[in-house]
Amino acid sequence: MRTDDLIEMLARQAGPAPRHALLRTLGPALCMGALVSLALVFALKSPVPASFWATAAPWVKLIYGLALAAAGLWWVTGAARPAAPQAMARHAAFYVLVAMAVAGLAAWALAPAPERMSSLLGSDPLGCVRNVALAALPVAVLLFWAMRRLAPTQPRAAGAAAGLAAGATGSVIYSLSCTETGLPFVAVWYTAGVLLVAGLGAWVAPRVLRW
Repeated sequence: MRTDDLIEMLARQAGPAPRHALLRTLGPALCMGALVSLALVFALKSPVPASFWATAAPWVKLIYGLALAAAGLWWVTGAARPAAPQAMARHAAFYVLVAMAVAGLAAWALAPAPERMSSLLGSDPLGCVRNVALAALPVAVLLFWAMRRLAPTQPRAAGAAAGLAAGATGSVIYSLSCTETGLPFVAVWYTAGVLLVAGLGAWVAPRVLRW
């Protein structure tokens, strides 16, 4: 059989790899990275006090981070497969970001004027961005390692997706030690940390995910 005929036969009706096979590759990397990150965060910072969970703030951070991480992982499973759709996952991530931005803006507008600045800036906004990014680093490294075993044909999109999933996972883990309560703070600075990791992922991906 000629080589061209063999290639055509193999490619006929070929589609993206099954998503469950990708999750078997990406899932352990995500979980292992999250465990490493959790150990590092708790080695450096104390967990929030138990009484803090009686307020809404930690739950908002968790729900936001988990929703964004889920959208990011969905995007990763598309970006890691040739010919797989990615638009719906990107839209899901965008809607989560917009929903958080709207909630943060509404909370800022409804807060008494003297409290608005503190609800936005908290005690250390740039430290929050840094800590979210650092908490995401082990997750990002292991996700990129897993994606090298797959077949991303759009490295920048794949890197942005992996960075978004890692950044959102890092935000969830960091939130377990963060006592900031302002919704505007979370909407701005947590999001900035996540998007920083997504941007770095898009930047390094063409070098790391090169075939």
